Amino acid sequence: PFIYKTTDYGASWTSITDGLPDSPVSALCEDPSNPQVLYAGTDAGVYLSLDGGDSWMPFKGNMPPAPVTDLMVHPREKDLIVGTYGRGCWITDVAPMAEIADSILTKRFHLFNILPKPQFNYSPRSRWGNYEMTGDNHLRPRNEPNGLEYYYYLGQLDDREEVAIQVTNWDGQIVFEQKANREPGLHRAYIRTERMVPGKYRVSLLVGKSRMTRTATVLESPVWPIGFISPNSAF
Repeated sequence: PFIYKTTDYGASWTSITDGLPDSPVSALCEDPSNPQVLYAGTDAGVYLSLDGGDSWMPFKGNMPPAPVTDLMVHPREKDLIVGTYGRGCWITDVAPMAEIADSILTKRFHLFNILPKPQFNYSPRSRWGNYEMTGDNHLRPRNEPNGLEYYYYLGQLDDREEVAIQVTNWDGQIVFEQKANREPGLHRAYIRTERMVPGKYRVSLLVGKSRMTRTATVLESPVWPIGFISPNSAF
């Protein structure tokens, strides 16, 4: 593979392929929030670098092997959008990647910033007359879970330390609490928001007797922009 980087406006170039597979690289993109975070699209899938290309690691998730033809990070949604040859388009949230640095990876634990999410991320069919124009084949792609998405990182913990997630409203009342995965590494989970009143909340990662807290916002549910449609008014 061939990827070269310049830091002096093209006066000199350095190869940055350590860790990449022996296959062509067709796409490369930089995280808009952190220039050290790079994504490479190869014929063997997506690869991630957290150190400006000095080293690379596979970035798979549940994406099957496929040649990657294009990549971009959405500047608002913080999603990585992957165009493939033969496997369609894949989208995944990469918001925490821009925050990851050596200072975080050496901590015992870290809770990443939480993006605002609506109370519901869908518009009920009843709002638009219960009509579906799906043709002969109804495509049902997997949607993102409904709720606040949060990421946390754990280093090596003491065997006796419990890990939990706690959510309180702005008055300090606990509205959600549960034990969390305590394995070392990066974790992704969700807090269901259907029964949460839109507004600001505090989300805390509890590790033993320590905690780290972030502010999270539950937005108003989206409404179909043209309002309710009765069956007769559709014709």
